[in-house]
Amino acid sequence: MILETILGFIIAIVVLVFVHELGHFLFAKWTGCRVDEFAVGFRPALFEKTYRGTNYVLGVIPIGGYVKIWGENGSEEVENDRNNPTAFYNRPRWAQAVVLVGGILFNIILAWLCFSLLLTRGLEVSQTQFPGSDLANPEVQVVNAVPEYPAADAGIAMGDTVLSVTNTTGEVLVTDAWQEYTDFITEHGAQGVVLEVRDYETGETVNYTLTAQPYEDRSIVGVALDT
Repeated sequence: MILETILGFIIAIVVLVFVHELGHFLFAKWTGCRVDEFAVGFRPALFEKTYRGTNYVLGVIPIGGYVKIWGENGSEEVENDRNNPTAFYNRPRWAQAVVLVGGILFNIILAWLCFSLLLTRGLEVSQTQFPGSDLANPEVQVVNAVPEYPAADAGIAMGDTVLSVTNTTGEVLVTDAWQEYTDFITEHGAQGVVLEVRDYETGETVNYTLTAQPYEDRSIVGVALDT
């Protein structure tokens, strides 16, 4: 899980940096600036190729990137060719402004596209956070498994889906209302219940036999649920 989080973070950074620098790069090319290098990641280079006057670099260190625009850092680097119209500082003010805001503009467009895609496909939301809303494909999920209580000790974890609960007499509850599961477990948990759960990570269905522990004025197995 930790490795997945780290990998996801690195991928997100690479995408954000690439899109940001791509904005600067495309607007620089469009406005007639000379672009010496376009890099995603920092050297040493995994890949490097020069095409139409620009050196393209994919670096080993994925967090970061840059676009090297000729003349962007002042006149020293173009000292022998001060009047070259492709130097950044010799481009019109509107062109310089467009190049500078290009990265931010592309990140805004990326965010808009991502949210549009997510909203088109649908988002997983909590019924508790959106009371009265009609949810498509409602499921009861574990939002917390309290350490050192029966559910967590058995292996139930946050993100797992509760499919049914059965008591010792064979009475089976199948519902998409989390409160009904909670009440059923509170009522029968001391005698023992069986939770049918779909594992979040593997997708497999597992049956857990749990006996609730006393907590204040009720019995609990140590899970917080939500639809």
